[in-house]
Amino acid sequence: APIAHEDSPRRAVHAALGMQRAIQDFGRELQTQRGLRLQMRIGINTGLVVVGKIGDDLRMDYTAVGDATNLAARLQQLAQPGTVVISEVTHRLVTGFFDTQDLGEHTVKGHTEPVRVHAVLRTRGRRTRLEVAAERGLTPRVGRDRELAVLLDRFQQAKAGHGQVASITGEACIGKSRLVLECR
Repeated sequence: APIAHEDSPRRAVHAALGMQRAIQDFGRELQTQRGLRLQMRIGINTGLVVVGKIGDDLRMDYTAVGDATNLAARLQQLAQPGTVVISEVTHRLVTGFFDTQDLGEHTVKGHTEPVRVHAVLRTRGRRTRLEVAAERGLTPRVGRDRELAVLLDRFQQAKAGHGQVASITGEACIGKSRLVLECR
């Protein structure tokens, strides 16, 4: 905050996995040097929050408050040491980008209904939203036959030794990435 990103849930899960790796590395070092064990639990939820400076004249913190942060804290309490758990809402937003394990429904303080919890096991590598969507099945391509034919023609010319350049421009969300996927 205050900047929102369309992939904030994915960024949060990547950051959590990175934090766990760093703590594991440092924990091994601490175990060797001092015989101490260090682990961390992380809970992630996605939702609306109020963000700002909260406090009084003596202490002011920039923080986020709301049901979304409360649920994240409850998820953290459910997590096993060394793991990252996410809510169902976050899971829907990051499905396909990470390998997860369904941990079932859990009753948590502050919620009358049980919440479904997922453990994040690992990242599935560099993937785009379009690659994840293609894995699930894309909607039929509509209205880009001419553009696709031009790209494929240019590709054939390039393969025949005649250099080609193609530039694809347009407004956001009109299908530029999908056109390139279709061409590939």
